[in-house]
Amino acid sequence: GYGSDGAVQRYDPQTNTWDATFQSEAVITPLIEYPVDGCYGLNDQGEEIVVLFPDTLLTDTLHVYNISTDQWSTRPIPSFFPTQPPGTYDYIGFWGLDVVSLINNPALKPGITNPNMCYLSGGNHEKPGGGTTRNLWRYDPETNSGQYVGDFDDAGIVFGFHASWYVPWIGDDGGICVAGGADHNHYIHSATQCYDIGDNSFNGVNADLGSLPEPWWGMADGWLMNYGEYQIWLA
Repeated sequence: GYGSDGAVQRYDPQTNTWDATFQSEAVITPLIEYPVDGCYGLNDQGEEIVVLFPDTLLTDTLHVYNISTDQWSTRPIPSFFPTQPPGTYDYIGFWGLDVVSLINNPALKPGITNPNMCYLSGGNHEKPGGGTTRNLWRYDPETNSGQYVGDFDDAGIVFGFHASWYVPWIGDDGGICVAGGADHNHYIHSATQCYDIGDNSFNGVNADLGSLPEPWWGMADGWLMNYGEYQIWLA
């Protein structure tokens, strides 16, 4: 996080304690100071990693933390992310994006043939502030490759600093849903939108989850199994 000098910390819910003795991202310069979210998955050795994507500082690599070995390394920016002209914020939708990591999600449908995938949504590629895009990208942390999936349904809604989840009741294979966030005009909205993985299609605004109870941005998101029921949460 910003101002932490790349600190890596882990919370253990069983002991209610924080452990901050891991290698700092400061071994790589410049830092990705506003990581916002990360892609959690497995590398080609089967080791657990978290991949951070560039922010407003122009870095020409991804930063990768290896949980298994407590080490940082870099990767090239995947070619499927288009770049902007020199002098601008170089990478589409990295500032303020949100990430859904599928691996270890207990509700994944059998149609998800590769659970080691991350979905990156929204963000800003022009200047610090709210979102300027409504993109969705699919990223494979094993191969450092992926693809542009498409844009969420409403061209009038761009977003960053939003929430996103895997939602199993969307279509046959589940979906990736986004909610809330702020745009580059500082407008905070309450809309939700979903991508149907099985149909490779985007559903209408508020069609699946309805609108949030209030406009919201900068939230944390997650899932919870509660007595066998899969729930999506915001905080």
